[in-house]
Amino acid sequence: MGNTLARDYDIAPAPVATGGPAMCWRVHPATHRTTKRACAVFLLEKKLVTPKQRLETLLALARRDVATLCRLRHPALLEIVEPIAESPTQLAFATEPVLTSLANALGNWTNMPGPIRSHSAAFGPDAYTLDDLEILRGVLQLARALSFCHLDAKLVHGNLVPEAVYVNQRGEWKLSGFQFAQFLSYASSGSQDPNAPQQYPEHAPSPAAALALPNLDFSAPEYALQHTLRPESDLFALGCLVFALYNHGASPIRASGNLLTYKQQLPQLSAVMSTSSSPSAPVQLAADLCRVDPNDRTPLALLPSHAVFQSPLLAAVQFVTTTLPTASDLDKAAFLKRLAGTLATFPPRIVRRTILPALLAQLKLPAMVPFALPCVMVAAESAQLGPRDWTESVLPLLRPLFTVDRPAAIMMALLGHVPAMVRGMGERAWAVDGVPLMATALGMTGDPAVVALAARQLAAGVPPPLTNSTSSLPPPTGSASTTVMGTFDAAHIKTVLLPKLAALLAPGSTSSTPAVPELVPPALGAIHAAISHLDRDFITSTLLPTLRVASTAIAPGPHAATTVRALLAVYRSLPLPADGAAVVVAPALLRMAFSDAVRDATVFSEIMRDVRALVSAAEDFGTRKLRGAEVMAAHTSDALRGGSLPLPPPPMVPSATPVGSGGGAWATVMPSAQWQNSQTQQRQQPPLAPAGAAVAAAAAAASLASLTASATAGMGRVLGSTAPPPPSLSAISNGTSTGTGVSAWSAAFSGLGGGGRTASWQPVSTASPTGSLARSSNGATAATATATQHAVSRDVLTMFDPV
Repeated sequence: MGNTLARDYDIAPAPVATGGPAMCWRVHPATHRTTKRACAVFLLEKKLVTPKQRLETLLALARRDVATLCRLRHPALLEIVEPIAESPTQLAFATEPVLTSLANALGNWTNMPGPIRSHSAAFGPDAYTLDDLEILRGVLQLARALSFCHLDAKLVHGNLVPEAVYVNQRGEWKLSGFQFAQFLSYASSGSQDPNAPQQYPEHAPSPAAALALPNLDFSAPEYALQHTLRPESDLFALGCLVFALYNHGASPIRASGNLLTYKQQLPQLSAVMSTSSSPSAPVQLAADLCRVDPNDRTPLALLPSHAVFQSPLLAAVQFVTTTLPTASDLDKAAFLKRLAGTLATFPPRIVRRTILPALLAQLKLPAMVPFALPCVMVAAESAQLGPRDWTESVLPLLRPLFTVDRPAAIMMALLGHVPAMVRGMGERAWAVDGVPLMATALGMTGDPAVVALAARQLAAGVPPPLTNSTSSLPPPTGSASTTVMGTFDAAHIKTVLLPKLAALLAPGSTSSTPAVPELVPPALGAIHAAISHLDRDFITSTLLPTLRVASTAIAPGPHAATTVRALLAVYRSLPLPADGAAVVVAPALLRMAFSDAVRDATVFSEIMRDVRALVSAAEDFGTRKLRGAEVMAAHTSDALRGGSLPLPPPPMVPSATPVGSGGGAWATVMPSAQWQNSQTQQRQQPPLAPAGAAVAAAAAAASLASLTASATAGMGRVLGSTAPPPPSLSAISNGTSTGTGVSAWSAAFSGLGGGGRTASWQPVSTASPTGSLARSSNGATAATATATQHAVSRDVLTMFDPV
């Protein structure tokens, strides 16, 4: 940018507002490069103003406006940060941060770049709609600015139009546009101010000439017709502005710079206001200010007492912004107590930009924290702050309070709004900043009410996130945790929070019972909320011993039944197997049931019902486990007996080669040494668990079926014909397989003898210790068949090697 301010400020390229004479100023957000102070830079691009005569007039008006503002200082006037700086291409000056101009808020976007206006949601038709409370507050601020001009600065503004009013980031209306201002010293002496504008022509002036004159639609009759400017002239302009605020920026007089039209409409001014569709109270205020006779207009001093300003909400806003910082502590406390119940009725923008900053300032005073904190929480929710706004504006002032343990009222106020804080800042920020708060509260054992509330809040549910926040980030789809305890990391739960909770369950130093019995139930409730986030090792090594101590140290008294039920809830939620729960939990419950703390039959019945449930579940678990092991052992034994055990070491013979064009071998012979090693490994294998035995049995059955099918296919290739399926080995060994199956296999083996001799085969009787096949009395050689039998049996054994 071609001005000296660009060297010291980081200026945003896109403007956020326009204003000034002919809407010539473009307002850009900026930040000082050294101090990081936020401000607004007003830029006037000379190349955008044509013709040259109009440019010269506009530059003169802009210079005089800024020069007057530089000499004036008041909270209701636009604050100048850097005076005007001029370059060949630009005119620029810096002010306090500006949000928009009143002309923009009323829909006038002249000189705003088109692409920004059409593509940004911030410049839509409803970008900054004004509500009644904002308008009334803004009118009072303008009245204060005019009162300062008349009484202190001794000048008449003479140009109270929407383009001369800006809204800052706190929602305050700031007056500017002093290019037509005249000092009262000239009026009292009867002389003419050299900077006073010329008189209005009878007909509409040229555009360049109209630029050098105040807006006729907002000019008082004495100034437009008699060219006399007095303080009451600003009251007339204020009445026209009030009317315009309720009528989309249109003044009750619409002369368009034509003095003749102005004269015609002036007598009809009261009729125009009476027929307006605007609310009656603001219209009446405008009518009281826009009287033709200057002496009949409502004075500025009486303006706050007008009926339109008698609103409780407006009075509260005025007190927050003007009286609260200097009020006494007693007055502050009384006001904040009443304010907490009415904040939900304020407009969200007023709460966010006006009330919330004033309330946050009260958090810096320790005495005001218990009173201001409830208002801050309600205001943050009413203002619809998103997590980013919450962490940037609210959290920095709350964070120092998280470790303050005195007075206890501060911690009680903080703990009472833990769910609101979790929802406001988001679970991610709370997981980090919430740990010091909860740890400090749990450590305040001298204040049992604080500790109990902290434990209860840890077990409390997390409210759903706000879906209508103003944050630029999309809202989360849902809460990741169901309790406040669940929002913290497991490491913080185990190392920070649970040790402090366990200390509440441990016996005191001088007694066998806890020092504060009423703290045990809420502490157990917080532990119950943490169990789902703990691993089993931590539960068995750390949590169970703590619970065992707590179960033996329950003090008889009014809190005993509640403590017992809380312990039962914790024990029920432990993720332990049935046998482990019976061994560890059931004895603890029995000891607790027969302790002196249990004096209620109903509580005793609840404990015994849980004990019976644990024992029953453990019995079912153990029974199923043992029966499963027995069944698997029986299946494994059947599979092994079907493989003809025991077998002698087989001879070292090569694999049988099929006859004909069948292909590969159908029986694989295992070497003797390898067979011996497999038997040794089998004996050395540890027994499998029931689940492992079931898997092994299933694998063995599948492998045995595959082996049988392979043997059948191989025999078919040897014989060159389809052979019937062989009988099962167990059936052959038991002598129960007879009929066509055995006969067919006997016939199939008849071609395996040497030298064309035949051999007939039949199953051996059940008395045979080996369960093998025997040769008939014809003396045929059985070497091939014996080798085949050994190969099949060894394959069956090989399948069980892992077992």
